[in-house]
Amino acid sequence: MLELVIFDMDGVLHDSESLSAVAVCDCLALRGIDMADKELELRYGGQTFEDIAAGLERDLQVDLGRNFAEESAERWVALFDEALAPTPDVADFLAALKDQGMQICLASNSARKEIDTALAISGLDAYFPATDRFSGMEVPSPKPAPDLHRSCLAHYGVAQDRALVFEDSVTGAGGGLAAGVPVFGYVGVHPRPVEQAKALLELGVGQCFDAWPRVPRTAADLAALIADRHAR
Repeated sequence: MLELVIFDMDGVLHDSESLSAVAVCDCLALRGIDMADKELELRYGGQTFEDIAAGLERDLQVDLGRNFAEESAERWVALFDEALAPTPDVADFLAALKDQGMQICLASNSARKEIDTALAISGLDAYFPATDRFSGMEVPSPKPAPDLHRSCLAHYGVAQDRALVFEDSVTGAGGGLAAGVPVFGYVGVHPRPVEQAKALLELGVGQCFDAWPRVPRTAADLAALIADRHAR
């Protein structure tokens, strides 16, 4: 029986990965570094601003300065105020789960302030009260470590085989799978959905969807999809 559905935020609940990439690239440009936002999104999608900064410094062999991650986050908030939107039809999907009495929560590598800000702007805060929001900054290690998803399971007292995770990135999906939780992929707003779905399935994700209306909306049907994957 399915008891808990765990949602990633950026790229799953919100069409926001592209905005995060633009924020980082804007801050790179201020340092004389030119990188296309789509390239950055593909290379570092699903990572924290701190991890993106570390990856850029490693890959580009540059010193971005100690405030780069903070500046990127501030620019991200400004862009979100202008353009953040939920992924198409996700609100209907969340409402359907809630109507059945399903427990849902959000598990993001973003800091809690960023989570709260994004949910308020998008209007999805009504589906995720403060007690149902979990930040990778508040566990020993963020995704792809299993700590964040395990924290969600412990909070609700749900066994790993009675939960389901929705993720859009290999980083996030890896965290869910490492925690022993079945993972479904959502690639509806990914810049390369076909390639991303392939990468997620190769990682061990059970199913991938490119639109929320294509995802079953009852606990029984979702559980059946999970069972079908395990039976193969």
